[in-house]
Amino acid sequence: MFTPSGSTGSPVDSAAVSQFVAGVADRWDSVGALVNNAGVSHDGLLALMRADAIEQMIAVNLTGTIVRSQSCTKWMIHANRGAIVKEGLQKSFS
Repeated sequence: MFTPSGSTGSPVDSAAVSQFVAGVADRWDSVGALVNNAGVSHDGLLALMRADAIEQMIAVNLTGTIVRSQSCTKWMIHANRGAIVKEGLQKSFS
């Protein structure tokens, strides 16, 4: 995982994500695309899963996705173009 300098490395650290995206925009003159594919999963039954594991999954899989999308769309709207691809984490249960 890429960690923006000075950040906690958390995918929900909106300030660090915004700073990283601004750096990309400065380097390449815009943000044209985002592939949103970060995700975590924990094995086991949901009923027996620890609360911290559930919170981590929600933070990375939902909140992190929103934070990254929000940071990139600001640049995409300004450029009047852009694309976001969201890859989902699929888990089967049997």
